[in-house]
Amino acid sequence: MEVVISITILALTLGVLFGAMHLGVRTWERDTSLADTFQRHRVLVDQLAQELRSSVLNARNEKIVFQGTREELKFFTATGSLQDKRGAHLMRAVSYRARQKDGLVLHEGPLGLPPSDDSFSKGTDTVLSPDVRELRFEYLDPESSQGVWLNAWDSKVKRRLPAAVRLAIRYEDEKEPMPPVAVSLPVNVQLSRVAQSTFREQAGEKE
Repeated sequence: MEVVISITILALTLGVLFGAMHLGVRTWERDTSLADTFQRHRVLVDQLAQELRSSVLNARNEKIVFQGTREELKFFTATGSLQDKRGAHLMRAVSYRARQKDGLVLHEGPLGLPPSDDSFSKGTDTVLSPDVRELRFEYLDPESSQGVWLNAWDSKVKRRLPAAVRLAIRYEDEKEPMPPVAVSLPVNVQLSRVAQSTFREQAGEKE
């Protein structure tokens, strides 16, 4: 009888130990997965923020736009690694949206060509993160003293950039999106003489 009791106690003890080990492994795997998600999230947000802070408009050329909805954002940006022979950054047409099958997709229009109605339809698509399931944008109205966030923005109507863009990203296997991030946009940015010349050339304007 004592042997049976001892074996039973041992079995129960081992069961508790193995259960604790299994729980510990699952917790470690979950923590590692969350750390990876946070790292990828930071990289994506940093990239989007950098391009947003370099977004441009031109009152003399309505082809250069900043247009966004809750699900998609498209604009022209002067950031990037490619430069012309004078060292000025080439203007790019970019758009961001989440596709259910593909994840977060960046579309880049033809580089260096004058802005046109085809700037956001031609070019290439790049999947930045296949595990993104939802991407949401909001736009801070600079003319609102109450700090109103809008669900859409069109520079052709507003004649200016929003004061900021707030974005929220939800990843696969996550019920809720990551905490939203607000990115302030440039106001009255002064371009260098070289950059102004390059900007006019890309926009199809004459000196």
